[in-house]
Amino acid sequence: MPTRSDSGSRCPLELLGVGRGRRVFNIHNGKPSNHRQLPELRPKHLHRINQLFVLMDVLPGGRDGPDALQAERHALFGHMIGLNQAACRRASQPRGSTRPSQCDSHMWRVWACLVPILGRSHGRFPIPGGGGSTHAVSSGNSMASNPSTVDLGSPAELERRLALIPPGDTARGYFFNCALEPIRMLGDAEALERCLETSGREEFTAFFNYPISTLLPLLYTAAWALRESSGSFEEALRQLGKHVAKHFLANPVGRALLMLAAKSPTQLVNGLPAAYRTGWGHGRGAVKWTGLNQCAAFIHGNVIPYPYFEGVFLEVFQAAGATGLKVTGRQVGPADTDYDISWS
Repeated sequence: MPTRSDSGSRCPLELLGVGRGRRVFNIHNGKPSNHRQLPELRPKHLHRINQLFVLMDVLPGGRDGPDALQAERHALFGHMIGLNQAACRRASQPRGSTRPSQCDSHMWRVWACLVPILGRSHGRFPIPGGGGSTHAVSSGNSMASNPSTVDLGSPAELERRLALIPPGDTARGYFFNCALEPIRMLGDAEALERCLETSGREEFTAFFNYPISTLLPLLYTAAWALRESSGSFEEALRQLGKHVAKHFLANPVGRALLMLAAKSPTQLVNGLPAAYRTGWGHGRGAVKWTGLNQCAAFIHGNVIPYPYFEGVFLEVFQAAGATGLKVTGRQVGPADTDYDISWS
């Protein structure tokens, strides 16, 4: 099996095929490894590790690179070794295990090395969201966002996100319908035609599953059409998120969530991970309490930009009776976002 090596790192990378077209790089120190002995990793970790190594192709600094850059590359490969080993250990855990994996901690160290290297070579960080861009919104008005090192909403940024989608990941049909409805209400025939061309159909069955690789460009096309009336691409995505949340709360699953919450944001928080799983076959959601009337939500492995989920959280918490609501979203990885949510 062909091997690619990096003379600066002295750490060859062997491309391994692992089931149904998925790929992963096995790292070894100059010794051939039997890929059949490698545990079958979970699809999300396979894809994320593979995407990280795709990014390695654009790293500068080979044998003749500056010493400082060489040191960064060595550190990066070290963390990648740890990430690969942690993913192998995770593969041995039983499904549904709640034991923390070391993959996430290695992942953040990888980004810490990638940001300065890619920033110097390309002038900007070529990862969706700019590696830590933050935006805060409240239930009453929107606050100005910090400038991002990546132009959120550009065609190039969309292409980078599309490259991160694992094969077979899906979302429910109502996400697609709720992206098309505002465009129909806009009354712009050309914009609607572009959205229909992107989606490939005029109507989606609400609780059937459809590809994320179709939903993402549909949301971008819709947000581009709504950008002028909304004021910005980010606000257009936020409004699309609010719209789909309204639809979700009107269906039986959403009504059950609100009934269990009993008009209490505190009760609502505990049901958010289960609600996420009803709509997405893509990534995972989690929450934790950070104080009185405040929590942190985490959406990992989902390529949809964070303003969309800000809109979802705003609408859902308002429906549960939250007042003085504030949601702050951050892009913390290529397909990972965190949210600080507080209310009075």
